[in-house]
Parts: sequence; C-alpha cells; structure tokens
Amino acid sequence: MSAQAQQVLLEVQDLHKHYPIKGGLWGGRLGHIEAVAGVSFSILAGQTLGLVGESGCGKSTLGRTLMRLEEPTKGLVRFEGQDVGSAKGRVLMQLRRNTLALAHSAGVLSADT
Repeated sequence: MSAQAQQVLLEVQDLHKHYPIKGGLWGGRLGHIEAVAGVSFSILAGQTLGLVGESGCGKSTLGRTLMRLEEPTKGLVRFEGQDVGSAKGRVLMQLRRNTLALAHSAGVLSADT
C-alpha cells in the first residue's frame, strides 16, 4: 500500500454526547441521556465508513458531534491530525466545509482530502 493509503484521515477516541434530563418545579437536572457513548474508530485514506442502526440510536448525533455542530461531552476527534475540538472560527468552518462531508441521508461518513 502507498503511504497515502496508510494516512489516518479521521480518528475518534472515546466520544460521548450526553443530554441533560431536567424536571421538577425549578427545572433542576435529574440525570442525562447518553446519545453517544464511548465511540472510537479510525478512517484511513481511501476508506469509507458506513454507519447503520435503528432510528434513535445516535447516528445523527454522532455526525453532528464529529463536525462540532454539537459539543461532545467527552472524547477526542482529529481530522488529518488536527484536533477538531480545539478548532475555532475560520479553521473550524474550513474543517466543516472542505474536509469532512457527512452524507446524512445515506448514513455514510466519508473523509476526503
């Protein structure tokens, strides 16, 4: 295999996304729902990852969290070695626009350079 084919384009380590459950008279926090819990994977150049699951299992939440449309509760996302979690402003917009494409309706995550 070529050196490019071995390059890690997307790396996800122990990604979590929780949503608070609020209730009671004052709307206090009663607990949380784990929409994404402990997801880890890597995609090498030339690979495609198909994300399949039942309705409500966290596929869309995972995609939104990978692109930082929602902030993760815990975990690490790197695209081409760059920490997506620390990206801000134009750098974050560029990551979203040019390097990470989510084909939500097909349930496929494709990392292209």
